[in-house]
This record gives sequence, structure tokens and C-alpha cells, in this order.
Amino acid sequence: MQRSWILVRVWRWFACALLYGAVGMMCAHAQAPATEGEEKPHIAALLPLQSTAFGRFAEAVRRGLEAAVAVDSEHPDRLPLIVYPTSDDPEDTIDTYDRALRAGARLVIGPLHRSAVQALAISNAVTLPTLALPIPDA
Repeated sequence: MQRSWILVRVWRWFACALLYGAVGMMCAHAQAPATEGEEKPHIAALLPLQSTAFGRFAEAVRRGLEAAVAVDSEHPDRLPLIVYPTSDDPEDTIDTYDRALRAGARLVIGPLHRSAVQALAISNAVTLPTLALPIPDA
């Protein structure tokens, strides 16, 4: 049990560090999701912030992404980051992915849990570069 917890913590810090560098190079600043019908090019982060099992992991990734955005906010030509909260339901993740596409996403980060990643892959909805970060199921 202790060993798996250590691996999860190492993975979380690695993922945050990786995202910190990669997203910082592309993002301008974090924003709220666009309203329906309004298309703005952005980077979408689909994070299970509403999940009881994965919420704290999603929060850590969100903080890492927002830190990357804050560090590199002096470049006005960067795509903004928009965080889309999702739940434990894989169908909710697919709907949110579709909503992000309609809102103008150019790159998608997430989902985080394996069942949502599998559901998204099976749905054939993925049409953009998508960085899925599956966390082992809780």
C-alpha cells in the first residue's frame, strides 16, 4: 500500500512538472469556459474536479497548469487555458470534450481517470491533439 502511494505521488509531481513546462510555452492565461456559440481558440483542460475519487488529483493538475500559465503570462500570442470540470461519469467527459471542441479548443489535456480515457477513445470523438493522463482507478 505504501509503495503504491509513493508511486502515485511521484507520478503526480512528474505530470505537474511536465505540464508546467509544456503548457507554459503555449498558454496566455486561464479563463472560464466560453459561452455557447462563442468560439475562441484555447487549450482545454478536462479535469474531474467534481469527482470524489479523483478530485484532489485533478486539483493538483489544475494548480500546475495555472502556475505554468502565470509564469509565462507575458506573451500575448499564447493560447489561453480553459479548465472544464468533469465528474466520474465517462459520458460527462465525452460531452465536455465535445463542448470544448465547439468552444474552439485547439489542444485538450485530460481526462485523468482510465474509464474516461477509454470511453473517449471508443467514442471516436477525438479529433484534436489530446494529452490523456490516466490515473490508476481508485
